Amino acid sequence: MNKKKVLFISLVSLDVAITLFLSVISIIMLALVAIKKDVTAIQARTDFLGYLARTPGVFMGAFVVPLFLLLVANIIATVFYVNKKSKEQAKNVKQEDTKISYNDLTSEQKDQLLEELIAERQKEASKENKEDEQKE
Repeated sequence: MNKKKVLFISLVSLDVAITLFLSVISIIMLALVAIKKDVTAIQARTDFLGYLARTPGVFMGAFVVPLFLLLVANIIATVFYVNKKSKEQAKNVKQEDTKISYNDLTSEQKDQLLEELIAERQKEASKENKEDEQKE
């Protein structure tokens, strides 16, 4: 694999891991605060979640804001990716649309095409005749 593809896969994996970690901590904190309405029980906890419950500013700055920033970055990246792929698909569709078979044309279109081809051949023939006359 080339380096660009490996870097892309690594960045997507890192993004997923960070998003999952931040989401899990946020959900645990929501459950902790929602279940234990007794503020003294939450403040008595000495673990990491107790610290985050006692200091909501740290929780917001370390978990909630980065989670929203990752969400916005992922949405923007998805929009750019979809836009790029739709342009590529439109280019491929345009290339396929230019190939029209004779059977797809209506009888009027076939007649018009035949007239245009005859007129074009006559112009080519007259140019060749003029060149032959000039050479002689």
